[in-house]
Amino acid sequence: MPDYFPNLECDRKTRIFDCQASTFIEQLRKSADNLEAEQERHENGIKALTEERQWVITQARNGNLTAADMEYQLRDNFAGSQSELCTMLSVICNER
Repeated sequence: MPDYFPNLECDRKTRIFDCQASTFIEQLRKSADNLEAEQERHENGIKALTEERQWVITQARNGNLTAADMEYQLRDNFAGSQSELCTMLSVICNER
């Protein structure tokens, strides 16, 4: 192409770059939205586990569960789940 229209090539490259940049920015926004939704889901999971754990403790204090039953519930039903959720939440927060 002769140098009669040098700005046409520059304009074309600028438009391509702008389009690619816009696409990349949109992907970053979607990724951030997904991370926020995932973080909220894990926080809600931790909150639910904490509330269930407190319910078990309250039941034991009220005499509806034996100490052994309470220990079993806390050890087997909540420890692993809560630890897993806390780990996932930590990973999400570190990705930000």
